Amino acid sequence: MSMEGYSKIGDITGYIWCYHYILENGNMRDFAMRYLQEQYRGIDVHTNSWSGLSGIVLLMHILILVLYLIASVFILVSVALISGKLLQAETGDMAVYKSMGLSTGRLRRSFSLRFLVVASAGTAVGILLSVLSADRMIGKVFRSFGIGDFHVGFSVMGTFLPLVVIPVLFFLFAWAFSARLKQVSIVTLITENQD
Repeated sequence: MSMEGYSKIGDITGYIWCYHYILENGNMRDFAMRYLQEQYRGIDVHTNSWSGLSGIVLLMHILILVLYLIASVFILVSVALISGKLLQAETGDMAVYKSMGLSTGRLRRSFSLRFLVVASAGTAVGILLSVLSADRMIGKVFRSFGIGDFHVGFSVMGTFLPLVVIPVLFFLFAWAFSARLKQVSIVTLITENQD
């Protein structure tokens, strides 16, 4: 909480009732706490841990999974809509490619790779924008709730997992929706154009 936020609920000129120390060797924490509690009666010594913290961390992990699930649904819907239009527009080209000897599998891979490349570029740009502006944007929102200082932590896993998962989902969904290419043939195309 910022000093300004604290001043709205407490006296900032008076004595603050506690001191926090961060030990260089964190493994000594429990030993130091027991020693201080035994040697100095009448003071409250604790490890600054909170029993509800594990629940919040668990909820945060569940929220991350829910966000990935929601993103997966959006990716599925967008790929369904886009691939339907693309396949409809490119049916003639695909029939010609098949008549030239390209297998359905190669055409499906080619179709899916386009989604993979575009999704990879978009995800990389999104991560870059997040690295550059997340602290500022989230900090402004949190300041309105009284949280004065907030820093987004970027871990290797948290940064690169979306860079892999999102493009792979686009690729897999595009692969699934490109199954219609099995039905495309030059004979079908000629028959449809004669009608």
